[in-house]
Amino acid sequence: DQLTAREQEVLKHIAAGQSNKQIARDLDLSVRTVETHRLNIKRKLGIEGQAELIRFAVQRAGAD
Repeated sequence: DQLTAREQEVLKHIAAGQSNKQIARDLDLSVRTVETHRLNIKRKLGIEGQAELIRFAVQRAGAD
């Protein structure tokens, strides 16, 4: 898998429907760091928008 462990963790929280602020609080990160992880995930996976990222995260969560 091309995502780091932290990016995979953020992706799981995205699949759960959490906001950047909620993810940051749960993972003890800054909101800016969560935003950066989201951008890196989208870049690595070739995903364009937030809706596509959420759809991917939910599908992946269902496959785990």
